[in-house]
Amino acid sequence: MRRVALAFGLLALVVLAAFLLRLDGGRRGANAAAPESAPSVREDPPAELAPAAAQQIETRVLATEPAVVTPRVLPESEPTAASGGAETLPLAGTIVVLDEQGAEHRAEDGSFSFVLWTGDSGSWHEVEVHGGAWSTALPREPTVQALGVTDVELGGRRAVCGEDTSERIALPEDGWLALSARWPSASLLSVRDRESGRELAPVFLTEVSGWPESQCGHPGPAAASERDLGPSPVTLPPGDSSLGTRTCYARSPGYAWGRIEIDEQRGGERILLLERAGELEVELLGTVGAAGTRLRLFGSEHAPAFEAEVHAAGRVLVEALPVGPYRVKAEIGDYWRDPLVLAEAEAEVVAGGRARVSLTLKELEPRRKVPFEGTLVLPAAWELGEFELAFELLDTPLDGGDGRFSLASSAMEPEGDPPAAYRWSAPAVQPGRYEVELDELAFHAVLTVGDAGLRDARVVVPPPCEVLVRCIEDDTGVEVTSESVSWYCAMPEGLYGWSHERAEWDEALRRWRIRAPQGEVVVGVYGSTYAHASETVQARAGTNEVELRLARPTGLRVVLRDGTTEIPWADGAFPELEPLEGQPDFRSSSSGGGTITLHKKEAGRYRLEVPVVPGYEPVPAVEVTLTKGVVTEHVVELVRKP
Repeated sequence: MRRVALAFGLLALVVLAAFLLRLDGGRRGANAAAPESAPSVREDPPAELAPAAAQQIETRVLATEPAVVTPRVLPESEPTAASGGAETLPLAGTIVVLDEQGAEHRAEDGSFSFVLWTGDSGSWHEVEVHGGAWSTALPREPTVQALGVTDVELGGRRAVCGEDTSERIALPEDGWLALSARWPSASLLSVRDRESGRELAPVFLTEVSGWPESQCGHPGPAAASERDLGPSPVTLPPGDSSLGTRTCYARSPGYAWGRIEIDEQRGGERILLLERAGELEVELLGTVGAAGTRLRLFGSEHAPAFEAEVHAAGRVLVEALPVGPYRVKAEIGDYWRDPLVLAEAEAEVVAGGRARVSLTLKELEPRRKVPFEGTLVLPAAWELGEFELAFELLDTPLDGGDGRFSLASSAMEPEGDPPAAYRWSAPAVQPGRYEVELDELAFHAVLTVGDAGLRDARVVVPPPCEVLVRCIEDDTGVEVTSESVSWYCAMPEGLYGWSHERAEWDEALRRWRIRAPQGEVVVGVYGSTYAHASETVQARAGTNEVELRLARPTGLRVVLRDGTTEIPWADGAFPELEPLEGQPDFRSSSSGGGTITLHKKEAGRYRLEVPVVPGYEPVPAVEVTLTKGVVTEHVVELVRKP
């Protein structure tokens, strides 16, 4: 009996121990499976969360009820703060979006992209957002100096982060960044008769994307996609594809198409004034011999009022054109140079009528082909490695085609070790003048190919030299370091455009440093704080010192307001600022955000005349005084007509 009692006692102890172990293990398992304690509602992370642990958060709900932090389970191949910290920079945060009424939405899904700025160079880094929270790991190379935010989409809608897309954000020291965005408001478009200012009905609207088509006064083929929006004013919700500037065209029966640009980021009210319209019927005779043949109508402006590609002979009807004379052309070739004109004629469009004109297309002359070979002399001191030599025909191609091509350095024969010259051979070309460009050095030259071709062409790039630029404020003598400095080689005679390069800031020297070919180099400041300034430098071997004197702009920023609403200026309506004391009438105007800025060369007294705004009483002329180096804001309070 004693042995039986002892056996039962031992069995009871074993059962009790097993029970206690199971209970303790269950408690430990429960603790391991339980979520972390909910953080308080705040924009900044607790110190123990930033930065390494913060990158593991996938969802962070900011609300009044208890929030749950879900640990992020990363695949083994994905670098974490511990495993990949040397190669990546962990970053996490929240993003809150405001709706049109100003209400906050803190738990939207979506995405955005960081712009990783290193000096003036940027790269894109996409980030996903879950429940208003995001986390990512930025590459450490190259060194990221600042961040930008773009391509924001939250709750299935495009959003805007900040008021300026070029705004830069400093890298947070603790790895936590709270962002705010907003869904843009719709725009209100008022379409009016230019003469009376009355609202028109119905309003037909279409849109055009791409350049140069979006710069014409008429939407061209896009007119077929017009939609009826009802009586003016009409509401234009933000588009789905982007949140930049949107080119819209509107018309009303009996009125011509009018073009207007909508700033989707800011919304607001826009006014479009329409003129009376007529129609033009163009008959194309002959044969359309090559793809890219375009019908273009030119009114009083240098830019075409209408443009459309034609593929076959026949009739083209252009509706809703402003009344007046037109030069009608059928062309082929580069629109930014002198295209080849196949036929042209004059036409007069009258209100409510249809004008007719015929064009007989001439046949294209086949392009002659001749050899084009030469040598690029490029001092080894440049150490360019891979580069391209670009060629562009300055004359109109005989067959209306493209006159541009390029040769990669890998297709050339290097001469010397290290190479100081490269032998090149281009495909057979049309005789004429060619612009030669080495884009990496902002260097240009001109070569002429005769009827027999050119086999011994030489393009000589001068050796490098150094240019150090110092910027000084003209009035105070204070050194300016906030503006960017650009440069380019002076263009050969007969060339009008240029490519330019950015100078690099040298903190030790407190100068902008430029490595450029010896010869004429144009150095300039093209910022917003100071008026544009440039200097042509005869750069010689060694180091060249340049000092740019900068002056703050003098001018007047004119704003139109109807009560508290800012009214954008109608296209073509600009205020005039006439001198009262005999200063030179130098003016450059810039518009945007519903304002126009008039820059003047001299300070003094001016007479400001504001054009009539349809639907409002005329604004009397006033005298304004401009102070040197100051852009003064002048608000024009509009009064509606009864």
